[in-house]
Formats: sequence, structure tokens, C-alpha cells
Amino acid sequence: MSGHEGPSIYHLLDSNVPPKPVEIPFVESRILDLVHRISELRKLEQELERHRAILSPVRRIPGEVLGHIFTFLQPFENGEKVRTADGRKELVGLSLVCKLWHDATLCTHGLWTGLQIKPRHTI
Repeated sequence: MSGHEGPSIYHLLDSNVPPKPVEIPFVESRILDLVHRISELRKLEQELERHRAILSPVRRIPGEVLGHIFTFLQPFENGEKVRTADGRKELVGLSLVCKLWHDATLCTHGLWTGLQIKPRHTI
């Protein structure tokens, strides 16, 4: 319950009895307290997830291995890698994930060579 004592409202939890007018402010106060506690718990959950992310195995993958993995993300056409403008946007997106991924994409030169631009209209 909140900081000041009032009538006990816990009997209302196990019944369908409507609260008395004097009990309503205490029920409302308890609701606000619980909403605040839930909000605090959600913040703690977010902090917990951020700390768990520190131990994520993907953080330990060397940049060279990431770059090699990224080369498999390129589309193939007739057995050859096709580098389109859309594919380049995806590479830029990968490079924005974090510093490690940024460095891995920049250091994997094969990701950026041979960009094909297909015209939308022919003359």
C-alpha cells in the first residue's frame, strides 16, 4: 500500500464486492503504485538485456569472419554474384549496426567491387 494507512482493500481482491466510497481512493492509489513499479521493472528489464548483450557470442566473431559471412548476403544470378544498388543499400545498413560490422564491411573489399546499375528505361 502507499505511504499512509487506510482501510484494508485486500478483501476486495477475492470477491466481487464493490468498494465502499472510502476505499476507492486507496484502490486508485494502489493502482498508481503498481503501475509505477511495473514501469521501474521494465526499465530494469531493459538494463538486464543491455548487460546480456555484452556477453553475446556475436561480439566475439572476428571482423574477417563477419566480412566473409556478409559476402554470402549478396544475390546470385546465373551462378554469379550480382551487385545492385539495392544490395549496396543493404551493405550500408550492415555497416551501420555497430563499429565492428562497419569495419568488417569496409575491410571486405569484395563487397564493394563490381556494382551494377541497371537503367530503368532504355533509350
